[in-house]
Amino acid sequence: MCLKPYLVFFRWHTASLTIPAMLVGIYLAGQPLFSWTTLVWILAGWLFHATGFAHNNLADYKWDKEDKSKQHHPMITGEVSIEVAYGLVYIFFFISTALITALTVHSKIAFALFIITVFAGIGYNYLSKITLISPILISICFGFLPGVSYFAYSDNVNTGILLVLGYAFFQILFQISVEGYIKDIEHDPVNLYRKFGCKVENGEYKGTLISKLYGYAIKMPMVIFGSWIGLYYHTSIYAIVIAILIFLCVLCCVDYLVMNKKWKRDNILRACAITEILTYFGLVFVGEGVWGWEGVLFLVGFPIAWFIIWNKIYWNTWIRPQV
Repeated sequence: MCLKPYLVFFRWHTASLTIPAMLVGIYLAGQPLFSWTTLVWILAGWLFHATGFAHNNLADYKWDKEDKSKQHHPMITGEVSIEVAYGLVYIFFFISTALITALTVHSKIAFALFIITVFAGIGYNYLSKITLISPILISICFGFLPGVSYFAYSDNVNTGILLVLGYAFFQILFQISVEGYIKDIEHDPVNLYRKFGCKVENGEYKGTLISKLYGYAIKMPMVIFGSWIGLYYHTSIYAIVIAILIFLCVLCCVDYLVMNKKWKRDNILRACAITEILTYFGLVFVGEGVWGWEGVLFLVGFPIAWFIIWNKIYWNTWIRPQV
């Protein structure tokens, strides 16, 4: 039996940002950088991600069958049967829920946030092809993850954790309601950017003023929150300067995504991946005041290595996943 289709089924390459979301929370709560705690939350983030994305494959199955860009998915090719897919989802749901419950049940806030993320994620998976409110649900699901791990070790509700949660929420909202709708504009049954009047015509992506304004409106709060995080945690001037340069690069990527251009979906996917990674890096650098330069190197290096390794295993590419 070939394992590759089952590995692709879980879309583990994109756990490169789910896992750090968990780690950011524990470090904000004062947990040591290199410890068993870090390893446990890496496992928790990995399992949470695998469960959610495997369930998403099942929920989207009837739409993905008709989507030309999704014909490589292992459920569509028949390499992973529906029966096996359900079994894997049940197993991973049980394991991930048991582990994260054990880590959070002692804290009312952490456990409540975990339950919220689970139900928000399930809601998104079932509603993403039906209603335009679904990006809010998935933004809650993944945007609240730093809070789940943070409140497992601290009951201090301060400005810093609230800013990080806001940053994470808007990062996911941009990823789904801007990047996601643009890359899938040709096939999504419900698509906000088509509602805005955007379209692909004669090999050209044509945006509208409102679609461009919306893209910037969702990304700009992260720049504001990021700057505030750097000030709140007394981050060094060197890290702040690097973060500013990163945010400028992010805005250039946003400009590319929302503006009119020749339509090449592979290029869009590459731009989406770069935008997501850079936005996360911005958070890492403005948080240098919390985890220091050693933490910056780890939180930057770990997801890069993870993303590259899984992309190589899956598709023999570097930063251009097939999604």
